[in-house]
Amino acid sequence: MSHKKKLLETYENSFSVNDIKDIDKDTIANIESIGAKINTQKGVFTVLTTLVTHKTLFPKQDVRKHQSSMEGGFSGRTIDTNFITPTLKELGLPSMAESGWLTRSLEQPYEYTLDYNGKISNKIVKKAFLETLDYVEKNPTKATDILRLILFQAIEAKKRSTVEITPLENPENLTIEKIINALDEQFSYNYSTHGGSKLPVIAFYSCLLYTSPSPRDRG
Repeated sequence: MSHKKKLLETYENSFSVNDIKDIDKDTIANIESIGAKINTQKGVFTVLTTLVTHKTLFPKQDVRKHQSSMEGGFSGRTIDTNFITPTLKELGLPSMAESGWLTRSLEQPYEYTLDYNGKISNKIVKKAFLETLDYVEKNPTKATDILRLILFQAIEAKKRSTVEITPLENPENLTIEKIINALDEQFSYNYSTHGGSKLPVIAFYSCLLYTSPSPRDRG
């Protein structure tokens, strides 16, 4: 089975994980910690997904040896670039532009053991990442369940970031002045998370898309 097929198959079984009963609480808490920061730690999520997917297919491989230059190692980045990241994008889940291994803190030539030297910025996420891999290495038969738990966190993150657009009931009452005031309030609001600076650009492009004639109109 290919990495893509395994990831897709596991994804379909990850919308509910209530049937998973035999994973210890610390490991579940670690995966939840990664899920809570998934949008700011996409590299960690992608690398972890790649390695655990590989572990499900090759249980005897020590997936902490993520580079082929390591004794008994393999190229996790190649698997990620060719199979995992494209599939995550296809599913609309958090993903990197090309590979999680482009993250400097994860591309270091050290095994992902508990004493890994790479400087993952979030200490809680680093601990959770390394301990999850340690668990998978010690419990290879649990790899599929761990992958399901990881993907469940990604699915939940996707749900949280989905914005429902409700059509206006009386659009004729929406004046230019009201639109300008609403945009001004939104742009000047001090958001507690990153991304607020992108709002003017998004608004500008939305206006362009709304006002640009369709190909049929241009023809």
